[in-house]
Amino acid sequence: MMIGILVAPLLWAQTPSTAGQAPPPSAPAASIVGRWTLNVGQSDRGADMIQPSDTAGAKPRQNSPLGGGGFGNGGFGGFGHHGERPGRAANSLPLTDQERVRMRQTLQLALDAPSMLTITQSDSTVELTGDTAAALVVRTDGIRQVMHVRGAADVELRGSWQGHDFSVQRKVAGGGTVTEDYFHAPDGAQLYVVVGFDGAGGRSVMFRRIYDPSPE
Repeated sequence: MMIGILVAPLLWAQTPSTAGQAPPPSAPAASIVGRWTLNVGQSDRGADMIQPSDTAGAKPRQNSPLGGGGFGNGGFGGFGHHGERPGRAANSLPLTDQERVRMRQTLQLALDAPSMLTITQSDSTVELTGDTAAALVVRTDGIRQVMHVRGAADVELRGSWQGHDFSVQRKVAGGGTVTEDYFHAPDGAQLYVVVGFDGAGGRSVMFRRIYDPSPE
């Protein structure tokens, strides 16, 4: 009888319990790596959101590396992360001639939108290749890179991962900053690219490009 009394508690103590166990790991976030096609119908028209006086002379250049730039999870106030509609500030101040030229250069970076985009990744870099431009190889450690542009101002470039998003920032001295945040749509297979333009004289705008997966 004493044996039965002792064995029952022992068997109960060995019964596995799920209390306090960690939940199963969530599925990994979708990668931005791949070949993408611009969805013109779903994307914002950046040129329509910038004042006409700002865009004068700002035409896309076929030989500029990729054209875009990018950063920060909705880092320009008024635009929420992961795709809410953009906000805009228009605190325009008079520009000097040099500022106007430099701002047009910055606008070119913001408005050039590759219709086809290929993204590859290594341990230390992300490579962005548009269909009509040279590849842009961006370090992922946030260290400053300098791009020398023939006949124009140098461009300061920085890149880093923000969680599963990849952020790129391009700064033109005296002209402003262009940022891009690349991330996979949380509810589908699309790639979102949030573009922010913060120009000379307080001009700023933010808009979104949407890409669909390209067939292999």
